[in-house]
Amino acid sequence: MKTAGAYCWIIMLLFAAKQGWSSASCCGVGGVQGGAASGVPHNILRVSANGTANGSNGKVSGTQNVNDPQNTVLKTQALTLAVGYGVTEKFSLELTGAVQWAQRSIDFPHPVVPEVRVSRKKTDFGLGDGTVAVRYSFFRYTVTRPGELTFGLQSSLPWGSTDHKQNGIRLRREMQAGTGVWALTGSGYFDWWWPQVQMGAIATINGTVNIQSSDSLDLGETISGSITAVGGPFGPVRVKGGTAFELAYPDLEMKIGDQRLRENGSTGGTKITAMGGIDVTILDPLSVSASLELPVWQNLNGTQTSTGYTISLGAVFDIGVGLDNEFGSINLDSIIDHTGHDHRDEKETSETDERNHHHGKECDHGHDHMDHQGHDH
Repeated sequence: MKTAGAYCWIIMLLFAAKQGWSSASCCGVGGVQGGAASGVPHNILRVSANGTANGSNGKVSGTQNVNDPQNTVLKTQALTLAVGYGVTEKFSLELTGAVQWAQRSIDFPHPVVPEVRVSRKKTDFGLGDGTVAVRYSFFRYTVTRPGELTFGLQSSLPWGSTDHKQNGIRLRREMQAGTGVWALTGSGYFDWWWPQVQMGAIATINGTVNIQSSDSLDLGETISGSITAVGGPFGPVRVKGGTAFELAYPDLEMKIGDQRLRENGSTGGTKITAMGGIDVTILDPLSVSASLELPVWQNLNGTQTSTGYTISLGAVFDIGVGLDNEFGSINLDSIIDHTGHDHRDEKETSETDERNHHHGKECDHGHDHMDHQGHDH
């Protein structure tokens, strides 16, 4: 299964490379608000922030909840900052960084007085991993094609903290802000907007291959994807809802010193979630979003702490840069309105007509100063 995951990622990578590498546009321009895997328009500097809060309660083995005598509760909160830039009409670059807060609490019967439960809580805050990505857009919003197709290649930057300790004991891996894993991710992003009904759709697919780990773990590959519907008959407010899946192959080997151990451990599994939320355009350059994601079905390897919910809050701000950015930037809706109609060609045509009209007036004015014999007065 691990090999199959690698093949899926390689096929995706080769397909994107064959077509020409990718980046893109879209950010709700006359349609849906692009997600993290969409590109950035040419000469646009995009600054975004996304906060997530996850809550876990109880243990799951396979598809069933299992008894957890310690009543384990794991909560994490992360803030991710991203800066992207549209280098050309097709290519864009993005750099991200993150910080994470984690808290793990348990309670268990007192060893002497079982009727009394003892609580223990551990908390940690640290620097998370970063990423750097390059994306290529095959196409993005035009008059006849109100959508975007983008492929990307992303590398993790495993600079996050992985060895935080409490009372001299290293915290569990699930509490560490960093992963210590260098990984490559191939991504695909597609969205389309139907202006007649003011609705759109977004589809994503991602494949991740882990290259190296500071823990010497042979981590399994991951395939994930999502489908989201977006409705926009509410002015600047768009509602959205969809489903996502994740197929994570388990870690196969762990190295301790010179000894390699097989691990059938509690890692990886299949998850399906449902999501609902809203996107709001505050001003032309600024949009915010909020969403709630809940598990629908999961089949986890071994016994793991379940994920109960994920809350996300995000903001995106576009800044126009570059002397050749004739549209200035940030007012993308002046180029493509919410009906999906592209005004860029109209802008160029109107400017041309204006110049021709002005030139014609000059010619007529010059002609008035000439008599019928051709003499210029």
